[in-house]
Amino acid sequence: MLPKTVAKQLSQLCAKFLWSGPGLENKMHHSNLRKLELKKECGGLGLRNFMASNEAAYQGLVFNIACRKPTLGVKWIWTSKIKSKGFWTMTIPNDVSWVWRAVLKTRELARKNIKFLIANGIRH
Repeated sequence: MLPKTVAKQLSQLCAKFLWSGPGLENKMHHSNLRKLELKKECGGLGLRNFMASNEAAYQGLVFNIACRKPTLGVKWIWTSKIKSKGFWTMTIPNDVSWVWRAVLKTRELARKNIKFLIANGIRH
């Protein structure tokens, strides 16, 4: 997971390399970056969209935290960061790292993509 500014700079650097070569001089752009990020089947080059990949990584972490996936990282987050607070309702503290702040900001977007299944209470 990267800060948004770093992901944006990576995308720009990749595009600049494609447009100007290893010298990275300013030259005329032959195509826009969004078109280059399209799949090859759709006429693009299939370049990675760093912003979308970064957002997906954050949403994946939010999902793992919400489901209490039994990994060391998720267990640590629950014991040291969340403790007795509710993950979905806790406020974003002022004195947290940029990663934890980004995870907490991503909750609302992730909530739209999570479906809850109400069953008989037995975990599968």
